[in-house]
Amino acid sequence: MTLVWSNRADLTYLPILAPHTDRHCDIAHIIEPAQRQMFGEGELPPFSLPPNVTALSFDLKIKPLTRGYILGPGTYLLEIEVSAENADAIRKNIRIELDGRWEDPESTMLGERVKMRLE
Repeated sequence: MTLVWSNRADLTYLPILAPHTDRHCDIAHIIEPAQRQMFGEGELPPFSLPPNVTALSFDLKIKPLTRGYILGPGTYLLEIEVSAENADAIRKNIRIELDGRWEDPESTMLGERVKMRLE
């Protein structure tokens, strides 16, 4: 599935990417559980999370109606493929661990409650 380009959600494909430049994609976002309903992520079929449990939502260009892009607590392996017209594809795996608890500040949340690392 296609991720959203950072700062360019209107584009699916970048026609030109100059050598030695960086472009970033947004992988996912996490919303404070009490605020999920405001962002349309309150009820999560086929399961429902308690209002105090943190979920991770992948930032996809097209979001399936099944809402399978929203994950509850657990450990996940995400395979990323980066490709271009003038280069071979590169595949990397990212391990994502989400413990389901919300905690401020952001540095604690992203350092202890949500962990991502290359495999």
